Amino acid sequence: MDEHRGQTLALVAVFIVGAVALALVLTGWMRGGPASSAASTGPPPNAPKQAGGMAVLSVADAIKVQVADSAVDIAVAGWYQQSFALPCPAPLPPVVPLLNGDCTIGVTWLMENAESLIQVSRDASGGSNSSGAPVGPAVNPVFDGPSINWANPLPQSGTSLPTPVVFVGHFDDARAQGCAQADHQICLDRFVVTTVAWANGVDNP
Repeated sequence: MDEHRGQTLALVAVFIVGAVALALVLTGWMRGGPASSAASTGPPPNAPKQAGGMAVLSVADAIKVQVADSAVDIAVAGWYQQSFALPCPAPLPPVVPLLNGDCTIGVTWLMENAESLIQVSRDASGGSNSSGAPVGPAVNPVFDGPSINWANPLPQSGTSLPTPVVFVGHFDDARAQGCAQADHQICLDRFVVTTVAWANGVDNP
């Protein structure tokens, strides 16, 4: 009798372990399957490989240049997301307008992946905006001359669609010397865009 009970308990234990393992496998598939392929990952697939006579880097590779404190010009492919308008307080002097003169700079992104960062909700009582930071590699671009008329517009309702781009520019801009000491590294880390080489499938838009 005891032997029979032991065999029964062993079978029950095997069944429970098997059920738990199956649940873990199914849960992993559900989390890592369709959901993980919903957003485009990596640089825009149709972006040019050369710009300004340079090989085009990914954002992840551009960050290696940023960390190396190099001011060399580079071409970078990625996904651009502008910020919606924010009520920015007046920055404390000294201010370099291009690098730290506007609070929206810190929430404007050139991203490795096509992440949707902005959500706009509209209902009968009005609307609201929310914004997040990228999960993948990203830098804050600023534009020294070029306009952003080519960028996908912010949504009236729903989620934002970042713009596929190739930018030419540099980190460690010399004007960062004019930033306050507390902002000095932040100013050095801005990616100063001097040329929009490609955007949304158009060269030099």
